[in-house]
Amino acid sequence: MEQQFKYTDIIGTDDMELNADSDDDEVSDSIADWATIKIQPELVDEEEKQFSRSTYGHSRVIVHLDIDCFYAQVEMAKNESLRYKPLGIRQKNIIVTCNYPAREQGVGKLITLSKALEKCPKLVVISGEDLTEYREVSFKVTEYLKNFSPKVHRLGFDENYVDITEKVEFKLSQLQDRDENVQSLEVVGYLHQNSSNTKKEICDCNCHQRMIIGSQIAAEMRDGLWNVFHLTSSAGIAHNMLISKIASGLHKPNLQTTVNPDDALDLLHSLELRKIAGIGSATNKKLRSVGITTVKELARIPLAVLKTHFLISQARMLFQCSRGIDDNDIITAAKPKSIGVEDSFSRCCSMIASKKRISDLIKHVLPRLTDGCEFPQTVKLTIIKHDSSSYKRESKQCSVPCTFYSTKDSDKRCNIILDTMLRLLRKIIDTQKPFRLRLFGITFTNFKDKPPVASLSISSYLHQSNSKNYNMVNKKSLMTIDNIVRDDSHPQTSSNCNHNNNNKSNEELLPDVVPDGIDLEVFSQLPQQMKKELFNEWGKRNRDIPAAASPKRNDEGTILHYFGRS
Repeated sequence: MEQQFKYTDIIGTDDMELNADSDDDEVSDSIADWATIKIQPELVDEEEKQFSRSTYGHSRVIVHLDIDCFYAQVEMAKNESLRYKPLGIRQKNIIVTCNYPAREQGVGKLITLSKALEKCPKLVVISGEDLTEYREVSFKVTEYLKNFSPKVHRLGFDENYVDITEKVEFKLSQLQDRDENVQSLEVVGYLHQNSSNTKKEICDCNCHQRMIIGSQIAAEMRDGLWNVFHLTSSAGIAHNMLISKIASGLHKPNLQTTVNPDDALDLLHSLELRKIAGIGSATNKKLRSVGITTVKELARIPLAVLKTHFLISQARMLFQCSRGIDDNDIITAAKPKSIGVEDSFSRCCSMIASKKRISDLIKHVLPRLTDGCEFPQTVKLTIIKHDSSSYKRESKQCSVPCTFYSTKDSDKRCNIILDTMLRLLRKIIDTQKPFRLRLFGITFTNFKDKPPVASLSISSYLHQSNSKNYNMVNKKSLMTIDNIVRDDSHPQTSSNCNHNNNNKSNEELLPDVVPDGIDLEVFSQLPQQMKKELFNEWGKRNRDIPAAASPKRNDEGTILHYFGRS
Protein backbone atom coordinates (compact mmCIF):
# COMPACT_ATOMS: atom_id res chain seq x y z
CA MET A 1 0.00 0.00 0.00
CA GLU A 2 1.34 3.41 -0.92
CA GLN A 3 1.94 5.84 1.88
CA GLN A 4 1.53 9.56 2.22
CA PHE A 5 4.32 11.51 3.83
CA LYS A 6 4.23 15.07 5.02
CA TYR A 7 7.56 16.70 4.20
CA THR A 8 8.98 19.65 6.05
CA ASP A 9 11.82 21.97 5.00
CA ILE A 10 12.20 24.57 7.71
CA ILE A 11 14.08 27.58 6.39
CA GLY A 12 15.35 30.56 8.31
CA THR A 13 12.39 32.71 7.30
CA ASP A 14 8.79 31.96 8.22
CA ASP A 15 5.84 32.06 5.84
CA MET A 16 4.45 35.19 7.49
CA GLU A 17 1.86 33.27 9.52
CA LEU A 18 1.34 34.46 13.10
CA ASN A 19 2.06 31.18 14.76
CA ALA A 20 2.17 32.79 18.17
CA ASP A 21 -1.64 32.85 18.11
CA SER A 22 -3.44 30.40 20.32
CA ASP A 23 -6.99 29.19 20.28
CA ASP A 24 -6.89 29.57 24.05
CA ASP A 25 -6.73 33.36 23.76
CA GLU A 26 -9.63 34.91 25.63
CA VAL A 27 -11.08 38.28 24.75
CA SER A 28 -11.67 40.42 27.83
CA ASP A 29 -14.60 42.78 28.35
CA SER A 30 -12.21 45.72 28.33
CA ILE A 31 -11.82 45.48 24.54
CA ALA A 32 -15.50 45.22 23.66
CA ASP A 33 -15.09 47.69 20.85
CA TRP A 34 -11.53 48.60 19.93
CA ALA A 35 -12.65 50.75 17.04
CA THR A 36 -14.31 53.27 19.37
CA ILE A 37 -11.79 53.26 22.21
CA LYS A 38 -10.75 56.79 23.12
CA ILE A 39 -6.99 56.86 23.42
CA GLN A 40 -5.65 58.59 26.47
CA PRO A 41 -2.80 61.03 25.79
CA GLU A 42 -0.35 58.80 27.66
CA LEU A 43 -1.21 55.89 25.31
CA VAL A 44 -0.23 57.74 22.14
CA ASP A 45 2.50 55.56 20.67
CA GLU A 46 5.72 57.27 19.65
CA GLU A 47 6.39 54.45 17.18
CA GLU A 48 3.19 55.07 15.27
CA LYS A 49 4.68 57.73 13.01
CA GLN A 50 7.70 55.55 12.32
CA PHE A 51 5.62 52.50 11.37
CA SER A 52 3.17 54.55 9.33
CA ARG A 53 5.78 55.09 6.63
CA SER A 54 7.41 52.60 4.29
CA THR A 55 11.18 52.62 4.10
CA TYR A 56 11.05 51.78 0.39
CA GLY A 57 8.08 53.88 -0.58
CA HIS A 58 7.09 53.08 -4.18
CA SER A 59 10.62 52.30 -5.36
CA ARG A 60 10.39 48.50 -5.68
CA VAL A 61 8.72 46.18 -8.19
CA ILE A 62 7.83 42.77 -6.76
CA VAL A 63 6.29 39.89 -8.69
CA HIS A 64 4.45 37.07 -6.94
CA LEU A 65 4.21 33.99 -9.18
CA ASP A 66 1.80 31.19 -8.30
CA ILE A 67 1.86 28.02 -10.41
CA ASP A 68 -1.72 26.98 -11.16
CA CYS A 69 -2.77 23.63 -9.57
CA PHE A 70 0.91 22.70 -9.31
CA TYR A 71 0.77 18.94 -8.63
CA ALA A 72 -1.84 18.44 -11.35
CA GLN A 73 0.16 20.49 -13.84
CA VAL A 74 3.32 18.48 -13.25
CA GLU A 75 1.34 15.36 -14.17
CA MET A 76 -0.22 17.11 -17.18
CA ALA A 77 3.20 18.22 -18.39
CA LYS A 78 4.29 14.57 -18.38
CA ASN A 79 1.12 13.45 -20.15
CA GLU A 80 -0.48 16.12 -22.34
CA SER A 81 -3.57 13.95 -22.87
CA LEU A 82 -4.56 14.77 -19.28
CA ARG A 83 -4.57 18.53 -19.80
CA TYR A 84 -8.22 18.80 -20.79
CA LYS A 85 -9.51 15.91 -18.69
CA PRO A 86 -10.70 16.29 -15.09
CA LEU A 87 -7.68 15.29 -13.01
CA GLY A 88 -7.28 14.88 -9.26
CA ILE A 89 -4.14 14.25 -7.21
CA ARG A 90 -4.71 11.82 -4.37
CA GLN A 91 -2.87 11.40 -1.09
CA LYS A 92 -4.36 8.49 0.82
CA ASN A 93 -8.13 9.00 0.49
CA ILE A 94 -8.01 12.78 0.00
CA ILE A 95 -7.91 14.80 -3.24
CA VAL A 96 -5.27 17.38 -2.33
CA THR A 97 -5.57 19.33 -5.57
CA CYS A 98 -7.18 19.08 -8.98
CA ASN A 99 -7.03 20.82 -12.34
CA TYR A 100 -9.56 23.35 -13.54
CA PRO A 101 -11.63 20.95 -15.70
CA ALA A 102 -12.21 18.97 -12.49
CA ARG A 103 -13.13 22.11 -10.57
CA GLU A 104 -15.71 22.92 -13.22
CA GLN A 105 -17.32 19.57 -12.35
CA GLY A 106 -17.54 20.51 -8.67
CA VAL A 107 -14.38 18.81 -7.44
CA GLY A 108 -12.53 20.86 -4.84
CA LYS A 109 -9.31 20.62 -2.92
CA LEU A 110 -9.07 18.54 0.25
CA ILE A 111 -12.24 16.53 -0.27
CA THR A 112 -12.50 12.76 0.07
CA LEU A 113 -11.87 10.57 -2.93
CA SER A 114 -15.37 9.07 -2.76
CA LYS A 115 -17.01 12.49 -2.72
CA ALA A 116 -14.88 13.65 -5.65
CA LEU A 117 -15.89 10.61 -7.72
CA GLU A 118 -19.55 11.24 -6.88
CA LYS A 119 -19.27 14.75 -8.28
CA CYS A 120 -17.16 13.71 -11.27
CA PRO A 121 -17.32 9.99 -12.18
CA LYS A 122 -14.85 10.54 -15.04
CA LEU A 123 -12.22 12.03 -12.73
CA VAL A 124 -8.73 10.72 -13.49
CA VAL A 125 -7.01 10.06 -10.17
CA ILE A 126 -3.21 9.96 -9.82
CA SER A 127 -1.33 9.24 -6.61
CA GLY A 128 0.66 12.23 -5.40
CA GLU A 129 2.10 10.68 -2.26
CA ASP A 130 5.67 10.65 -3.52
CA LEU A 131 6.65 14.32 -3.62
CA THR A 132 10.12 13.79 -5.10
CA GLU A 133 9.26 14.81 -8.66
CA TYR A 134 7.14 17.76 -7.53
CA ARG A 135 10.00 19.01 -5.39
CA GLU A 136 12.48 18.70 -8.26
CA VAL A 137 10.26 20.68 -10.63
CA SER A 138 9.69 23.30 -7.95
CA PHE A 139 13.41 23.91 -7.52
CA LYS A 140 13.91 24.02 -11.29
CA VAL A 141 11.24 26.72 -11.56
CA THR A 142 12.97 28.79 -8.90
CA GLU A 143 16.33 28.41 -10.65
CA TYR A 144 14.77 29.49 -13.95
CA LEU A 145 13.33 32.64 -12.37
CA LYS A 146 16.84 33.62 -11.28
CA ASN A 147 17.48 34.42 -14.94
CA PHE A 148 15.35 37.52 -14.35
CA SER A 149 16.69 38.46 -10.92
CA PRO A 150 18.98 36.94 -8.29
CA LYS A 151 16.45 37.98 -5.64
CA VAL A 152 14.02 35.05 -5.69
CA HIS A 153 12.27 33.68 -2.63
CA ARG A 154 10.67 30.25 -2.98
CA LEU A 155 7.57 29.79 -0.84
CA GLY A 156 6.32 26.21 -0.74
CA PHE A 157 6.36 24.21 -3.96
CA ASP A 158 4.27 26.48 -6.15
CA GLU A 159 4.99 30.10 -5.18
CA ASN A 160 7.91 32.45 -5.77
CA TYR A 161 8.51 36.12 -5.01
CA VAL A 162 10.85 37.90 -7.43
CA ASP A 163 12.30 41.37 -6.89
CA ILE A 164 12.77 42.75 -10.42
CA THR A 165 13.44 46.35 -9.38
CA GLU A 166 16.92 46.52 -10.92
CA LYS A 167 15.78 44.99 -14.21
CA VAL A 168 12.87 47.43 -14.38
CA GLU A 169 15.13 50.43 -13.70
CA PHE A 170 17.55 49.24 -16.38
CA LYS A 171 14.79 48.90 -18.99
CA LEU A 172 13.33 52.26 -18.01
CA SER A 173 16.69 53.98 -18.43
CA GLN A 174 17.12 52.32 -21.84
CA LEU A 175 13.77 53.69 -23.00
CA GLN A 176 14.61 57.15 -21.72
CA ASP A 177 18.03 57.08 -23.41
CA ARG A 178 16.36 56.28 -26.72
CA ASP A 179 13.85 59.09 -26.16
CA GLU A 180 10.98 56.63 -26.51
CA ASN A 181 7.57 57.65 -25.23
CA VAL A 182 7.28 55.77 -21.95
CA GLN A 183 3.75 57.04 -21.49
CA SER A 184 2.65 54.98 -24.49
CA LEU A 185 3.52 51.70 -22.77
CA GLU A 186 0.60 49.56 -21.70
CA VAL A 187 0.12 47.16 -18.82
CA VAL A 188 0.10 43.48 -19.74
CA GLY A 189 -2.87 41.71 -18.17
CA TYR A 190 -5.29 43.25 -15.70
CA LEU A 191 -4.75 46.59 -13.98
CA HIS A 192 -6.58 47.06 -10.70
CA GLN A 193 -8.47 50.34 -10.76
CA ASN A 194 -9.59 52.42 -7.80
CA SER A 195 -13.22 51.55 -7.06
CA SER A 196 -14.12 55.20 -6.41
CA ASN A 197 -15.12 57.36 -9.33
CA THR A 198 -13.14 60.33 -8.05
CA LYS A 199 -10.08 61.22 -10.06
CA LYS A 200 -6.85 61.47 -8.18
CA GLU A 201 -3.47 62.86 -9.06
CA ILE A 202 -1.02 60.42 -10.57
CA CYS A 203 2.03 59.79 -8.40
CA ASP A 204 5.04 61.70 -9.71
CA CYS A 205 7.71 59.16 -8.66
CA ASN A 206 7.42 57.22 -11.97
CA CYS A 207 5.99 54.22 -10.08
CA HIS A 208 3.25 53.77 -12.70
CA GLN A 209 5.85 53.45 -15.44
CA ARG A 210 7.84 50.97 -13.36
CA MET A 211 4.72 48.88 -12.78
CA ILE A 212 3.97 48.82 -16.52
CA ILE A 213 7.48 47.55 -17.28
CA GLY A 214 7.15 45.13 -14.37
CA SER A 215 3.99 43.69 -15.92
CA GLN A 216 5.85 43.12 -19.18
CA ILE A 217 8.68 41.31 -17.41
CA ALA A 218 6.18 39.21 -15.47
CA ALA A 219 4.59 38.19 -18.77
CA GLU A 220 8.03 37.13 -20.03
CA MET A 221 8.49 35.01 -16.90
CA ARG A 222 5.15 33.30 -17.34
CA ASP A 223 5.77 32.67 -21.04
CA GLY A 224 9.12 31.15 -20.15
CA LEU A 225 7.59 28.83 -17.54
CA TRP A 226 5.17 27.57 -20.17
CA ASN A 227 7.79 27.13 -22.88
CA VAL A 228 10.32 25.40 -20.63
CA PHE A 229 8.14 23.44 -18.19
CA HIS A 230 4.64 23.51 -19.75
CA LEU A 231 3.35 25.15 -16.57
CA THR A 232 0.83 27.98 -16.50
CA SER A 233 0.98 30.51 -13.69
CA SER A 234 -0.79 33.53 -12.24
CA ALA A 235 1.11 36.64 -11.21
CA GLY A 236 0.69 39.76 -9.15
CA ILE A 237 2.83 42.86 -9.73
CA ALA A 238 3.06 45.50 -7.02
CA HIS A 239 5.49 47.55 -4.95
CA ASN A 240 5.73 45.07 -2.06
CA MET A 241 5.24 41.39 -1.22
CA LEU A 242 1.93 41.86 0.61
CA ILE A 243 0.10 43.51 -2.28
CA SER A 244 1.69 41.35 -5.00
CA LYS A 245 0.47 38.16 -3.32
CA ILE A 246 -3.07 39.53 -3.06
CA ALA A 247 -2.94 40.66 -6.70
CA SER A 248 -1.85 37.25 -8.02
CA GLY A 249 -5.07 35.71 -6.70
CA LEU A 250 -7.43 38.24 -8.26
CA HIS A 251 -7.53 36.72 -11.75
CA LYS A 252 -6.80 33.01 -12.14
CA PRO A 253 -5.79 30.80 -13.81
CA ASN A 254 -3.01 31.79 -16.21
CA LEU A 255 -3.52 35.55 -15.84
CA GLN A 256 -1.77 38.44 -14.11
CA THR A 257 -2.81 41.59 -12.27
CA THR A 258 -0.89 44.82 -11.66
CA VAL A 259 -1.65 47.14 -8.75
CA ASN A 260 -0.24 50.65 -8.73
CA PRO A 261 0.99 51.81 -5.31
CA ASP A 262 -1.62 54.56 -5.02
CA ASP A 263 -4.40 52.00 -5.62
CA ALA A 264 -3.10 49.46 -3.12
CA LEU A 265 -5.08 50.72 -0.11
CA ASP A 266 -8.31 50.68 -2.07
CA LEU A 267 -7.76 47.00 -2.88
CA LEU A 268 -6.58 46.13 0.60
CA HIS A 269 -9.45 47.80 2.46
CA SER A 270 -12.00 45.87 0.40
CA LEU A 271 -10.78 42.56 1.82
CA GLU A 272 -11.69 40.48 4.83
CA LEU A 273 -8.98 39.84 7.40
CA ARG A 274 -8.33 36.22 6.42
CA LYS A 275 -7.26 37.30 2.94
CA ILE A 276 -4.10 38.79 4.43
CA ALA A 277 -1.06 36.52 4.65
CA GLY A 278 -0.02 36.79 8.27
CA ILE A 279 -3.41 36.89 9.94
CA GLY A 280 -4.03 33.40 11.27
CA SER A 281 -7.22 31.80 12.50
CA ALA A 282 -6.69 32.73 16.17
CA THR A 283 -5.90 36.38 15.37
CA ASN A 284 -8.89 36.54 13.05
CA LYS A 285 -11.13 35.06 15.75
CA LYS A 286 -9.89 37.55 18.31
CA LEU A 287 -10.46 40.53 16.01
CA ARG A 288 -13.88 39.33 14.86
CA SER A 289 -15.00 38.96 18.47
CA VAL A 290 -14.82 42.74 18.83
CA GLY A 291 -16.47 43.46 15.49
CA ILE A 292 -13.37 43.88 13.34
CA THR A 293 -13.92 41.82 10.19
CA THR A 294 -12.24 43.79 7.41
CA VAL A 295 -8.81 45.26 6.83
CA LYS A 296 -10.36 48.73 6.65
CA GLU A 297 -11.78 48.35 10.17
CA LEU A 298 -8.41 47.10 11.44
CA ALA A 299 -6.71 50.19 9.97
CA ARG A 300 -8.70 52.37 12.40
CA ILE A 301 -7.02 50.80 15.45
CA PRO A 302 -4.02 52.75 16.76
CA LEU A 303 -0.75 50.92 17.31
CA ALA A 304 -0.89 51.64 21.04
CA VAL A 305 -4.16 49.72 21.38
CA LEU A 306 -2.90 46.78 19.33
CA LYS A 307 0.15 46.57 21.59
CA THR A 308 -2.03 46.14 24.65
CA HIS A 309 -3.64 43.01 23.23
CA PHE A 310 -0.94 41.42 21.04
CA LEU A 311 2.77 40.78 21.18
CA ILE A 312 4.68 43.87 20.07
CA SER A 313 5.89 42.20 16.85
CA GLN A 314 2.33 41.09 16.02
CA ALA A 315 0.91 44.51 16.80
CA ARG A 316 3.39 46.20 14.48
CA MET A 317 2.68 43.72 11.71
CA LEU A 318 -1.09 44.14 11.98
CA PHE A 319 -0.73 47.91 12.06
CA GLN A 320 1.45 48.00 8.94
CA CYS A 321 -0.45 45.35 6.97
CA SER A 322 -3.71 47.21 7.44
CA ARG A 323 -2.02 50.23 5.84
CA GLY A 324 -0.47 48.30 2.94
CA ILE A 325 3.07 48.63 4.32
CA ASP A 326 5.45 45.70 3.85
CA ASP A 327 9.17 46.41 3.85
CA ASN A 328 10.22 42.75 3.99
CA ASP A 329 13.10 42.04 1.64
CA ILE A 330 13.16 39.15 -0.80
CA ILE A 331 15.31 36.56 0.93
CA THR A 332 16.93 34.01 -1.37
CA ALA A 333 16.93 30.35 -0.42
CA ALA A 334 19.08 29.56 2.58
CA LYS A 335 20.28 26.27 3.97
CA PRO A 336 17.35 24.62 5.74
CA LYS A 337 17.43 24.57 9.51
CA SER A 338 15.90 21.12 9.41
CA ILE A 339 14.72 18.52 6.94
CA GLY A 340 12.03 16.11 8.02
CA VAL A 341 9.26 13.77 6.99
CA GLU A 342 6.11 12.60 8.78
CA ASP A 343 3.53 9.87 8.28
CA SER A 344 0.16 9.63 10.01
CA PHE A 345 -1.98 6.51 10.19
CA SER A 346 -4.88 5.06 12.14
CA ARG A 347 -2.89 2.67 14.30
CA CYS A 348 0.54 1.16 14.84
CA CYS A 349 0.68 -1.29 17.71
CA SER A 350 3.87 -3.37 17.39
CA MET A 351 7.62 -2.92 17.07
CA ILE A 352 7.58 -4.82 13.77
CA ALA A 353 5.08 -2.35 12.30
CA SER A 354 6.93 0.59 13.85
CA LYS A 355 10.22 -0.57 12.36
CA LYS A 356 8.64 -0.84 8.90
CA ARG A 357 7.08 2.63 9.04
CA ILE A 358 10.21 4.29 10.42
CA SER A 359 12.36 2.55 7.79
CA ASP A 360 10.10 3.86 5.01
CA LEU A 361 10.41 7.39 6.37
CA ILE A 362 14.19 7.16 6.52
CA LYS A 363 14.38 5.96 2.90
CA HIS A 364 12.34 8.98 1.83
CA VAL A 365 14.28 11.62 3.77
CA LEU A 366 17.91 10.52 3.26
CA PRO A 367 18.03 11.44 -0.48
CA ARG A 368 17.12 14.99 0.51
CA LEU A 369 20.31 15.47 2.53
CA THR A 370 22.08 17.29 -0.30
CA ASP A 371 23.18 20.80 -1.30
CA GLY A 372 24.96 21.70 1.92
CA CYS A 373 22.83 19.45 4.14
CA GLU A 374 24.96 16.30 3.83
CA PHE A 375 26.23 16.42 7.41
CA PRO A 376 23.38 16.74 9.93
CA GLN A 377 24.60 16.54 13.51
CA THR A 378 21.25 15.81 15.17
CA VAL A 379 18.32 13.53 14.39
CA LYS A 380 14.93 13.62 16.12
CA LEU A 381 12.07 11.14 16.38
CA THR A 382 8.54 12.46 16.91
CA ILE A 383 5.45 10.41 17.74
CA ILE A 384 1.79 11.00 18.53
CA LYS A 385 0.08 8.45 20.73
CA HIS A 386 -3.44 7.32 19.89
CA ASP A 387 -5.24 9.10 22.68
CA SER A 388 -8.70 10.48 22.00
CA SER A 389 -8.17 13.22 24.57
CA SER A 390 -4.90 14.56 23.22
CA TYR A 391 -2.87 14.90 20.04
CA LYS A 392 0.27 15.96 21.85
CA ARG A 393 3.55 15.37 20.07
CA GLU A 394 6.38 13.72 21.95
CA SER A 395 9.94 13.63 20.71
CA LYS A 396 13.49 12.63 21.54
CA GLN A 397 16.67 13.57 19.74
CA CYS A 398 20.31 12.55 19.75
CA SER A 399 23.52 13.00 17.79
CA VAL A 400 23.81 11.32 14.41
CA PRO A 401 26.13 8.30 14.84
CA CYS A 402 29.64 8.84 13.42
CA THR A 403 29.34 5.61 11.43
CA PHE A 404 26.64 7.34 9.35
CA TYR A 405 29.27 9.61 7.75
CA SER A 406 31.83 6.89 7.09
CA THR A 407 29.75 5.01 4.50
CA LYS A 408 28.09 6.01 1.24
CA ASP A 409 26.03 2.84 1.03
CA SER A 410 22.38 3.91 1.26
CA ASP A 411 21.22 0.66 2.88
CA LYS A 412 23.88 0.87 5.58
CA ARG A 413 23.07 4.53 6.26
CA CYS A 414 19.38 3.66 6.51
CA ASN A 415 20.08 0.86 8.99
CA ILE A 416 22.28 3.10 11.12
CA ILE A 417 19.54 5.71 11.46
CA LEU A 418 16.88 3.00 11.92
CA ASP A 419 18.75 1.55 14.91
CA THR A 420 19.06 5.04 16.34
CA MET A 421 15.35 5.76 15.89
CA LEU A 422 14.32 2.49 17.53
CA ARG A 423 16.48 3.31 20.54
CA LEU A 424 14.80 6.72 20.81
CA LEU A 425 11.37 5.10 20.45
CA ARG A 426 12.12 2.83 23.43
CA LYS A 427 12.99 5.92 25.44
CA ILE A 428 9.68 7.62 24.61
CA ILE A 429 7.38 4.64 25.20
CA ASP A 430 7.59 1.33 27.04
CA THR A 431 7.62 -1.09 24.12
CA GLN A 432 7.19 -4.02 26.49
CA LYS A 433 3.65 -2.84 27.22
CA PRO A 434 0.77 -2.47 24.72
CA PHE A 435 0.93 0.79 22.77
CA ARG A 436 -0.88 2.46 19.89
CA LEU A 437 0.65 5.23 17.81
CA ARG A 438 -0.81 7.41 15.05
CA LEU A 439 2.20 9.38 13.76
CA PHE A 440 5.93 9.03 13.23
CA GLY A 441 8.22 11.89 12.26
CA ILE A 442 11.96 11.98 11.57
CA THR A 443 13.85 15.26 11.41
CA PHE A 444 17.53 16.00 10.72
CA THR A 445 18.88 19.28 12.10
CA ASN A 446 22.05 21.16 12.95
CA PHE A 447 23.70 20.95 9.54
CA LYS A 448 27.45 21.47 9.29
CA ASP A 449 29.87 21.80 6.40
CA LYS A 450 31.76 18.64 7.34
CA PRO A 451 31.25 15.57 9.50
CA PRO A 452 32.17 15.67 13.19
CA VAL A 453 35.82 15.13 14.09
CA ALA A 454 35.21 11.66 15.52
CA SER A 455 34.16 10.35 12.11
CA LEU A 456 37.26 11.55 10.23
CA SER A 457 40.03 9.17 9.13
CA ILE A 458 43.55 9.53 10.48
CA SER A 459 44.86 10.78 7.15
CA SER A 460 42.43 13.72 7.25
CA TYR A 461 44.52 15.29 10.00
CA LEU A 462 47.50 15.52 7.66
CA HIS A 463 45.83 17.90 5.21
CA GLN A 464 47.19 21.39 5.22
CA SER A 465 45.08 24.09 6.77
CA ASN A 466 43.92 26.77 4.35
CA SER A 467 44.19 29.32 7.12
CA LYS A 468 47.99 29.05 7.27
CA ASN A 469 50.39 30.22 4.63
CA TYR A 470 52.52 27.12 4.20
CA ASN A 471 55.68 27.17 2.13
CA MET A 472 55.28 24.31 -0.30
CA VAL A 473 58.11 21.88 0.23
CA ASN A 474 59.36 19.73 -2.61
CA LYS A 475 58.35 16.18 -1.85
CA LYS A 476 61.65 14.83 -3.13
CA SER A 477 63.66 16.97 -0.73
CA LEU A 478 61.68 15.75 2.28
CA MET A 479 61.49 11.99 1.79
CA THR A 480 61.43 9.10 -0.59
CA ILE A 481 59.71 5.76 -0.60
CA ASP A 482 62.90 4.26 0.83
CA ASN A 483 62.85 6.34 4.00
CA ILE A 484 59.10 5.92 4.35
CA VAL A 485 59.06 2.13 4.30
CA ARG A 486 62.60 1.41 5.60
CA ASP A 487 62.76 -0.28 8.95
CA ASP A 488 66.12 0.64 10.46
CA SER A 489 66.37 -2.72 12.20
CA HIS A 490 66.16 -4.53 8.82
CA PRO A 491 68.54 -2.95 6.32
CA GLN A 492 67.72 -3.32 2.66
CA THR A 493 69.35 -6.16 0.79
CA SER A 494 71.09 -5.74 -2.50
CA SER A 495 68.31 -7.66 -4.21
CA ASN A 496 65.85 -5.11 -2.97
CA CYS A 497 68.03 -2.37 -4.27
CA ASN A 498 68.36 -4.04 -7.65
CA HIS A 499 64.61 -4.51 -7.80
CA ASN A 500 64.08 -0.84 -7.16
CA ASN A 501 66.57 0.11 -9.82
CA ASN A 502 64.61 -1.82 -12.44
CA ASN A 503 61.55 0.31 -11.84
CA LYS A 504 60.86 3.99 -11.53
CA SER A 505 63.06 5.65 -8.96
CA ASN A 506 61.57 5.92 -5.50
CA GLU A 507 61.81 9.66 -5.72
CA GLU A 508 59.73 9.62 -8.90
CA LEU A 509 57.07 7.40 -7.31
CA LEU A 510 56.51 9.43 -4.17
CA PRO A 511 54.79 12.48 -5.68
CA ASP A 512 52.28 10.18 -7.39
CA VAL A 513 51.44 8.22 -4.23
CA VAL A 514 51.08 10.93 -1.60
CA PRO A 515 47.72 12.70 -2.04
CA ASP A 516 47.65 16.40 -2.78
CA GLY A 517 47.28 18.67 0.22
CA ILE A 518 49.21 16.45 2.68
CA ASP A 519 51.48 18.41 5.00
CA LEU A 520 54.78 16.58 4.46
CA GLU A 521 56.43 18.24 7.44
CA VAL A 522 53.84 16.69 9.73
CA PHE A 523 54.02 13.37 7.88
CA SER A 524 57.80 13.17 8.22
CA GLN A 525 57.52 13.37 12.02
CA LEU A 526 55.14 10.40 12.34
CA PRO A 527 56.38 7.05 13.71
CA GLN A 528 57.88 4.82 11.04
CA GLN A 529 55.21 2.14 11.33
CA MET A 530 52.45 4.72 11.02
CA LYS A 531 54.07 6.03 7.85
CA LYS A 532 54.05 2.50 6.45
CA GLU A 533 50.38 2.04 7.12
CA LEU A 534 49.41 5.37 5.61
CA PHE A 535 51.63 4.79 2.59
CA ASN A 536 50.02 1.38 2.14
CA GLU A 537 46.55 2.99 2.24
CA TRP A 538 47.53 5.57 -0.37
CA GLY A 539 49.15 2.90 -2.54
CA LYS A 540 45.94 0.89 -2.68
CA ARG A 541 44.15 3.89 -4.13
CA ASN A 542 46.56 3.93 -7.04
CA ARG A 543 46.99 0.42 -8.40
CA ASP A 544 49.78 1.47 -10.76
CA ILE A 545 52.04 2.19 -7.78
CA PRO A 546 53.33 -0.65 -5.59
CA ALA A 547 52.26 -0.11 -2.01
CA ALA A 548 54.35 -1.04 0.97
CA ALA A 549 53.48 -4.37 2.48
CA SER A 550 50.68 -4.05 4.98
CA PRO A 551 51.97 -4.64 8.50
CA LYS A 552 50.48 -7.38 10.57
CA ARG A 553 47.68 -6.13 12.78
CA ASN A 554 49.27 -7.58 15.88
CA ASP A 555 52.67 -6.00 15.25
CA GLU A 556 53.67 -3.83 18.13
CA GLY A 557 53.87 -0.18 17.11
CA THR A 558 51.17 -0.21 14.40
CA ILE A 559 48.27 2.25 14.44
CA LEU A 560 45.82 -0.52 15.20
CA HIS A 561 47.99 -1.63 18.11
CA TYR A 562 47.10 1.57 19.94
CA PHE A 563 43.39 0.67 19.73
CA GLY A 564 43.82 -2.88 21.03
CA ARG A 565 42.63 -3.97 24.44
CA SER A 566 45.26 -4.30 27.10
